[in-house]
Amino acid sequence: MSMLAQVGFGKKTLVQDALRLHSITGAVLSARSERMDAIEPFMSSVRQVENQSILLFDPQVKLTVDYQLGLPVTHVLSPTMFVTNLSSQPFFTSLSLAAETLAYLQERGEDSSRVLISLCLSHHAVTDTKNLNLLLNRVTGMPAGAAAGFYLVIDVDPDEHEPYMGSHSLAALLRICYGLGKLNERVVHVAFTGYLGLLLQAVGAASTSAGWFTKERRFSHKDYMPRTASRQPNERYSSSKLMTSILVSPNLLNYVQLLGPEEILTDTRSATLQPIVSGKIAPWSARTDCSHFWGDMTERLALLEQHDSVADRLSVVESWLHEARTRWGKIRSAGYPVIAGEPKHIDNMLAAAQEFRNENDV
Repeated sequence: MSMLAQVGFGKKTLVQDALRLHSITGAVLSARSERMDAIEPFMSSVRQVENQSILLFDPQVKLTVDYQLGLPVTHVLSPTMFVTNLSSQPFFTSLSLAAETLAYLQERGEDSSRVLISLCLSHHAVTDTKNLNLLLNRVTGMPAGAAAGFYLVIDVDPDEHEPYMGSHSLAALLRICYGLGKLNERVVHVAFTGYLGLLLQAVGAASTSAGWFTKERRFSHKDYMPRTASRQPNERYSSSKLMTSILVSPNLLNYVQLLGPEEILTDTRSATLQPIVSGKIAPWSARTDCSHFWGDMTERLALLEQHDSVADRLSVVESWLHEARTRWGKIRSAGYPVIAGEPKHIDNMLAAAQEFRNENDV
């Protein structure tokens, strides 16, 4: 189980600092948020901090395998296309690109088992049970060593709150992680995820990644469309005890005063990250919160790793979700403002977990 940084704009030394704190185990970069000539030096600087770091480069369709082979990456990701339907041409093209990537590495005498097959799927696409079965069956028939595993990106609904998809889509994603990761023993990395990563890793994903802005915690095509300038987002505080991030002002201090700090504030691997000092809000930015979020996730993942079975790990995450739901109930009952729809995101995750259990006898 691993937490990776989904690197966005303005990273500075955030990734290296988090590696030193053991809050993350690596990073995912892309050309969208980094100059091409700066990617290799950055990866090398990460290797200097932790040589065993997991480093991935998201090809985002356009970039070639040759470019990745020139980087100090852990895995080579196959180019892909955005898939809205598992019976569509873009899906079969993505599989063809994966096959070509494997063949190309073999021709070059490279280790093809370094490859992660990239799939960028709409959250609606994964609910197609018949074609999802075909996908999982196809993977089951893959020869040993053909590819290390999969790099998954799920296009979600940016107008919804975390987990940004309905319970049926999420249950299908859990099934994918379970089928590919647990049953077929492939490496599965799911990019652009927040606390949803706890559920995904509980059932079989090897790692998930998230960054410091919302668009690095959920993937949406809308974020890649031309747009006018927008204002800076308000500061948020991430809390696994609420299973989401909340506004620092005015919500954080109100919630802490209502329930007590032990019910809202979460453990971090850096003693300097304190959002409330002497009863007042301390300086808190998106990057500060991201460092805190990574540490919070890593602490929770360490607790999950104490359990061996998927059923037990899932039960642990479900217990955290129920506790978070109870806290949101107390906040709402006290008349404090809550995030729109809360605790809908928790209900979605709990419903998805139950649907996954029913379908997979877990």
